[in-house]
Amino acid sequence: MRSCPQTNSACNVLVTEILAGAFLGFLIAALGGGGGLLAVPILVFGFREPVAKATGTSLAIVLAASLAAVPGHWRRRTIHVNAALRFGGASMLGAFAGARLHQFVSEPVALTAYAVLLFAVSLRMFARGAKATNEARNFWRTLLVLGLGVGLLAGFLGVGGGVLIVPALLYGTGVTLSEAIGTSVAIIAMTSLSGTISHMLQGNVTVRIALGMGAGAMLGAVLGTPLSGRLPEKPVRISFATLVFLAAAYTLWRAHAVPQFPP
Repeated sequence: MRSCPQTNSACNVLVTEILAGAFLGFLIAALGGGGGLLAVPILVFGFREPVAKATGTSLAIVLAASLAAVPGHWRRRTIHVNAALRFGGASMLGAFAGARLHQFVSEPVALTAYAVLLFAVSLRMFARGAKATNEARNFWRTLLVLGLGVGLLAGFLGVGGGVLIVPALLYGTGVTLSEAIGTSVAIIAMTSLSGTISHMLQGNVTVRIALGMGAGAMLGAVLGTPLSGRLPEKPVRISFATLVFLAAAYTLWRAHAVPQFPP
């Protein structure tokens, strides 16, 4: 009996979704962020999702990964609850608003903004790595403002914001790198939950892809959590910065080289 080509194709797509999600989830859990930065380009150019749906679906995937990673970080006592509640509460408000704002920009404009963010993050990572301060600063009010700003970016661009959250926690609160990563994962869960709900209300989440990549992201997060704060800092930072820079260049090129995106 001959196998159905359509069935094989569907299986191949599902496997691809799971593997892509696992890669993103591993980054989020191990580094405290970063997977969300690559999710939108993967969804737009790899799975041919419209930018609006890629943005909402990206947040749903990030939500799955962060929820899977939180228990491991909690058991390791690397979540600073006070910082998570303050930063995360503000970022939830920002994410909901940012998701609503996304509908007012065109796809090329949204992708250009995304590419600019990727370039900025990659250049910062090339320049230096974040180091924890010896003493906590009086930075709590600033964390609230940063939380709101990160939330706006997260909802608008479909990112978790971990690459911004981790440095803010390190420089502002004096927590260790492991604590910054763990707290970042908790904040990402709060932010992506708010942004996902806002995008779902607008119909901007492709449930099938979110389930497939989300399942993979949860697996990757479980595998990546034990490695958080233990990987060699400089090689990981340079490698990831290079990957983000290439993603930025490709996204910017596609934003202007291809006038129409898939419906």
